[in-house]
Amino acid sequence: MLRIYIVKYGIISYILLASTLGNASNKHFPKIWNIQNYNRYFAGREEIINKIHLTFEDKTDTVSLIGVGGIGKTQIAKKFAELYRENYDIIWWFDAAKNLEDQYKNLSESWNEHIIVDSQSIHYIDTKNLAKQDIINKIKNNLRTTNLNYLIVFDNVINKEDIIPYIPEHHNSKRANVIITSRKINMIGEIIKVPTFKRKESIVLIEKLINDISKNESEKLAEVLYDYPLAISQAASYIKFHLSVTPKTYIELLKKDYKTIWKGEEKMKESSEKFLDITDSHSESLMQTINLTITKIKEQSEDTYKLLIICSLLNNNSIPQELLLKLNAENNNTRSELESHEALSLIEQYLLIEKNQVNSSILTYNIHEIIQKLILDQLDETTLNKYLNLLVKEFNIFLPHQIDLLVPFLEQNSYLLPHVIKIVELCKQNNIYNNEVLALNLRILQYYLPGERNFIKGNEYINNIEDIKKHLLFIDPLLKVRSIVMKAALLDWQDGNFKEAETILKEAVKIISSIEKAYEEKLMVYNRIAQTYQFLGDIEESIKYSDLGKKVIDSALSDGEYLGNQDAFYISRSRIKMDQGKLDEALENIKIAYSKLSDHYPFVGALFPISAMETDILLRKKNYKESYNKSTEMLEKVTQYILDSNHIYFGRIKGMLGYSLYGLNRLVEAQKAVEESIEIFKNGDYINTRYNAVSYMLFGMILMQEKKYQEAQKYFLQSEEIFEKIFVKKTIDDISRLYSMIVESSLRLNDDGLARYYATKHQEHFGYSHPRTFEIRDHLFNLTSGIAK
Repeated sequence: MLRIYIVKYGIISYILLASTLGNASNKHFPKIWNIQNYNRYFAGREEIINKIHLTFEDKTDTVSLIGVGGIGKTQIAKKFAELYRENYDIIWWFDAAKNLEDQYKNLSESWNEHIIVDSQSIHYIDTKNLAKQDIINKIKNNLRTTNLNYLIVFDNVINKEDIIPYIPEHHNSKRANVIITSRKINMIGEIIKVPTFKRKESIVLIEKLINDISKNESEKLAEVLYDYPLAISQAASYIKFHLSVTPKTYIELLKKDYKTIWKGEEKMKESSEKFLDITDSHSESLMQTINLTITKIKEQSEDTYKLLIICSLLNNNSIPQELLLKLNAENNNTRSELESHEALSLIEQYLLIEKNQVNSSILTYNIHEIIQKLILDQLDETTLNKYLNLLVKEFNIFLPHQIDLLVPFLEQNSYLLPHVIKIVELCKQNNIYNNEVLALNLRILQYYLPGERNFIKGNEYINNIEDIKKHLLFIDPLLKVRSIVMKAALLDWQDGNFKEAETILKEAVKIISSIEKAYEEKLMVYNRIAQTYQFLGDIEESIKYSDLGKKVIDSALSDGEYLGNQDAFYISRSRIKMDQGKLDEALENIKIAYSKLSDHYPFVGALFPISAMETDILLRKKNYKESYNKSTEMLEKVTQYILDSNHIYFGRIKGMLGYSLYGLNRLVEAQKAVEESIEIFKNGDYINTRYNAVSYMLFGMILMQEKKYQEAQKYFLQSEEIFEKIFVKKTIDDISRLYSMIVESSLRLNDDGLARYYATKHQEHFGYSHPRTFEIRDHLFNLTSGIAK
């Protein structure tokens, strides 16, 4: 039975049970005790309670429990007194929000009743005749000199100065302890911050409060209530006394309209018999508790309140101090840095924000989501829009607009991205549409799409951007161009919709051609459309736009302007040379791409395409050992960076690894790698891409080595089918190689007609003078001479 009790309710509950049972056996109980309203629903907080105990054991006599209202400070103090009451002869509770002189008089009367046996004793306190201050001095002196152990609690202290005159002095040889609870940080003794519940604590409390609730519902309820003790208490009361409201229904209602729910709970709080009071809210509802603190801040400093609004519009975790100081100065033209620091300190004093040191140079703050909600609820539409627009503007200044600078900046400062996302979400919720909001959405898109190759997020933000554009009477041309380039990139990369990408990019070319300079946007457009034509197999058009891109780079250099994203341009230019079979020139462009990349942080979004392109060229140069080393190195790095095992990068690397192994005559390993590559392309959105076509061709080449000519030809024809779907013109070197392999396999199968058909196709697409045209003619000549086997 004892074992079952501990498993169900936990060791702390068992300690309390043992203590309670022990009273029946004459266990020690304080002679003076005034704590009421024991909370039978108490759950968790073992770490904090143990920390209080250890602090007192270490001879530190005073502990201050600090935290925002409704977090559970009072209940922790009560629970400590319950659990450790055997250590004390006197436990007295002071409500610091009420008259302390009257409460000291009550303590003195209890002293006379339970400690003094003779009214003539020097320790007797004449509460009827002595002045209030004399009564206080007398009881403080008695506590100082007595051998009795005592615990005094000052609950809900506003300012430490209010209670210091009432704290007794004592000798260190005895147990004389003080617990203070406060919503302000500037207290005395050992400071212990009381956070929200851990998730498992929330679940334990919810299951105590609500009968027959499922584990899954407990988890979801804790999540939507942000593990906030008072919010959990209110929710349980609401569910308990509204019989038609199940936990599932409550969660749905809260998500739809939390304001109405909380107001309903506020009314319940006023009717105490309906409310499960398990926190330190002192008869205040969640809304009243937090709003009281917010009002105090507003009364002390309007500028500090403005800063609090800014904190509420950002993500609740890791708000950069640097950004807050900058925004505060921007919002209040006369604010000095010192005044901004003072404003932050005031908010921190009231425990509405908490410091968080990211590293030695970056200081950030956290704020609870519920506090954010309640602050934002007080704002009218005009004020909310004003602050959101301020944040949008500042983040557009704060974040680099160049992709090759933006992505590494956000990677190095990962705590910033959630703030930007929160701001654009709030703008969307509040129907704020302007070019600044469009620009900030583009920043996020540029991070996720070219930087992270995250197609899910890419689709999400492209949809957001298209929605914003529909609401604008005027769209900044450069922003419009950027949005088109990003959309085209997604069409190219995600599902091989190259024709649609070509169509929208032609519009971008028209826009950008009429704008002077705009070097970065011009390079983005020309490079993107050049790559799209590569995907379509149209080398001539690809060269045309690549050459325009090179002119942009030369012009920017001539004007002394920084031009980012050149690494991507030279990767693209290298592919053109490779597709023309000019492998040495292709490698030269890769070297230039590497040199451009070295100017900034080598994030995977840029480093992988260069490494992949270089490896591809090495394979075509038949440098299989080096290509194998590069492939294995890329696989190791990308595995650390990308969690999705079906990502196109894995398909490409496995294909290149298989090709390298093929060249090294490790055919079994090569076949396995290429099979994995093909499977990745099947499972992803890339089934119609050239990389998939190349993997099928490679698998056929492996089968040719194994003399499985019939199977090999099947894979070659599948490869051609994919190329046919995506390429308008059949002029890239991969197709030349494929036609050559089909001719060879056909000859091996004695299919003279099919061999001659693909020989003719090769000559039509690549010309009579192409090196492989001569190779194919030699194959056919050998056949007619009876040499082909």
